[in-house]
Amino acid sequence: MNRSELRKKYEAKGESERYREIRNAQRKRNYRQTAKYERRIWTDEEDKRVLTHDVPDRQLSSEIRRSVQAIQGRRTKLKAEY
Repeated sequence: MNRSELRKKYEAKGESERYREIRNAQRKRNYRQTAKYERRIWTDEEDKRVLTHDVPDRQLSSEIRRSVQAIQGRRTKLKAEY
């Protein structure tokens, strides 16, 4: 079940607040595990991997040594440029 389906499920039950709690807990968990990486300039190879989205962001995070939030933000920025 993807994020938008999960959100709709909780909103249908009138539990929007519960959805936000779950989402924020997941974000904190991801940040704790991947916030240890230093800042550096994105390479073309990393950009290609982020755009192909062939592995989960958490796995990609450990492979390219970027935080999950950085990967998601970069993907949004790259899609907006095209």
